[in-house]
Amino acid sequence: FGVWQRLIGLGAHMVRGPSDLALGMLRVRDMSPRNAREEVRLVTFLRTQQALGDVVCRRLAELPSTLVVSLDDKSGVMVMHGSPSDEYGGLVDDEHLPHEVDCIAEDVLVCGSTHRAFLRRLDRRVDHAGTPLLVVNCGSVGVSPVRTEAHGRTAHAVLVVPCDDGVVRAFPRDVPIAASERVRRAG
Repeated sequence: FGVWQRLIGLGAHMVRGPSDLALGMLRVRDMSPRNAREEVRLVTFLRTQQALGDVVCRRLAELPSTLVVSLDDKSGVMVMHGSPSDEYGGLVDDEHLPHEVDCIAEDVLVCGSTHRAFLRRLDRRVDHAGTPLLVVNCGSVGVSPVRTEAHGRTAHAVLVVPCDDGVVRAFPRDVPIAASERVRRAG
């Protein structure tokens, strides 16, 4: 709830992911877990719904699946959780990426879903005026598979900035996540 309040207070632009939709739509009290692991997940999910409250959960479910944000009235950023073809599926940095993002007209595409961060500048066809597309997969804040010996799990942050030379650049950073005990206490 504190994170939601902070984002709203900052005027953050947000898009909906599958967890946001689930928080606003699922009634886990009516579900029967099949095993102990599923029961733990349902209990955690229920606690999250209760901590956020009905109004915030509903607002999360109503967030748009895509959003276009202007950086400087010249450069646009398309933000989505998944990919242009599947709002819940993710983009990976492979040979199919140029085809999957060919429909994006903006200068930058910021996505997530895969929980693996990457940054790639793609040349475009002539119908996009030859301007490259910067694809930024910001990875994940809460469920990152990336771990380091010194800090355990990491989160990813990306700063997207229009520069004086007219090029939009992204600056990725891995951020260590606090010890799991501190995270549990914070909610």
